[in-house]
Amino acid sequence: MINEAIGFGGTLNCPERHMIYEFDGVTLLFEKPGKEARAGTNVNDMRPTVIVNGKELDPPSFAHIWADLTNVAMADFEAFRVILLLIYRSALLLDHKKNDGASGWRFSPEPRIIDCIDLLESEVGQRTEFGSVRGLLGFIDLLGWNEDVKYHSFNGNATFTEGKYGGKGSKEKIGRFNTLLSCIRVPYEVSEFMHSHRDEISGGRKADFVPLYDIMQALINSRGICTPKRREDLTGFLSPYLIERSELTVGGGIRKAPSMGQESLGQFDLH
Repeated sequence: MINEAIGFGGTLNCPERHMIYEFDGVTLLFEKPGKEARAGTNVNDMRPTVIVNGKELDPPSFAHIWADLTNVAMADFEAFRVILLLIYRSALLLDHKKNDGASGWRFSPEPRIIDCIDLLESEVGQRTEFGSVRGLLGFIDLLGWNEDVKYHSFNGNATFTEGKYGGKGSKEKIGRFNTLLSCIRVPYEVSEFMHSHRDEISGGRKADFVPLYDIMQALINSRGICTPKRREDLTGFLSPYLIERSELTVGGGIRKAPSMGQESLGQFDLH
């Protein structure tokens, strides 16, 4: 995917748009070069762009994603958790497939997961500015893809071992993985705060704002990255849909915890 994006056409004098996804009135594309390339700080930067029913949205950002997810959480917390799990799967590229045509790897879930997304659409799809849950997931995929291109390209090629961000360990997570995990932690903890302190806030009583400012401080210190602090935190965010060696249930609806004999989306280990 990194090599494909490096090969996209587009120059400062003649930018080009590359359509990535198109479905249900939503078009997701990359415009190359992006603002960091124009500023001279990152030659491979692109601008993810969203068009909904023919209207281009204002340049979306992480704040748009976090706001959309928080809106979903305030309406239906269980649906919100399932969307977070789908983001986690996207961080690991579990639902990406190689296309038969000219394009490369794309977010292309199998039918069971599409059924799950369709159920989410009927319940909370209208809560997103991206036109649908699938539009939101597609845009998050573009953001993660662009982050990998920025951090894991060296001398015109994809690499996770060379350059400033090459090597093993935590550096391999810089880019897509940490970006998408931030899209899990930030809206989860903000939404949990809102739910936990709704009565205090509306009643003008004292509330514990420390967790909210902890998130802000983490975002400032890491320049926008705010991943779960511990493995068990991630497990808690996605429970009951993700636990160590767990199964995600779809057949019985998204309100039920996994149980024996139900269709699952597979086994997961947290490493």
